[in-house]
Amino acid sequence: MLDALIQKKLCNFTLNIKLQVKNEILVLWGHSGAGKTTVLQCLAGLAKPSSGLIKLKDQVLYSSEEYINLSPQSRNVGYLFQDYALFPHMTVRQNVMYGLKAKKIFKASIDPVELLNSFGVGHLIDRYPRQLSGGEKQRVALARALAVQPKLLLLDEPFSALDKGTRELLRQEVKKLHSQWQIPFILVTHDEEDANYLGDRLIALDKGQTGQGDRYLVPVQS
Repeated sequence: MLDALIQKKLCNFTLNIKLQVKNEILVLWGHSGAGKTTVLQCLAGLAKPSSGLIKLKDQVLYSSEEYINLSPQSRNVGYLFQDYALFPHMTVRQNVMYGLKAKKIFKASIDPVELLNSFGVGHLIDRYPRQLSGGEKQRVALARALAVQPKLLLLDEPFSALDKGTRELLRQEVKKLHSQWQIPFILVTHDEEDANYLGDRLIALDKGQTGQGDRYLVPVQS
């Protein structure tokens, strides 16, 4: 369970959002510049709210009242960036292992090689990002995000750079992942098909405000 109240002053508006996310896929919907990515950055510890509270299960990640602001490495949050953010000078194996080292996980209960195999990219383990297709990069980035066994997974426009066929396939994979991991997923998108296929619930953001609140989505059957 994620509980969050985030307020952050930005250049053109003040972000103000309250979230309560169970083991579901929550869609953050809105046009470019609405504040969606800033919400993810605050949850991950990559940006600091002006005030508020972020609590993941029983752990307080951020509290303006208690002066708590855990580092990204201490938050147990997986983040799939829009551009995947793979290190170009590292192999696939090294990219996945980097997350474990950053969080000082020296003996993971999940074998990164097996995780890559489960995504169908185990045979690419010694290749570099420049040698991968867009779909392969996304699978590697997902494996890296999940290798640390996060309690929350953040996905920032994960399919925007992919062709239609790859996009449809990876939507199915993300939906399957959620059913296996049973942790909160937050998906940032402005694509209607992504939202309708993956989302259990949707919150629309406009200039940092949630307007009329959230709405439930009718699940699309696989």
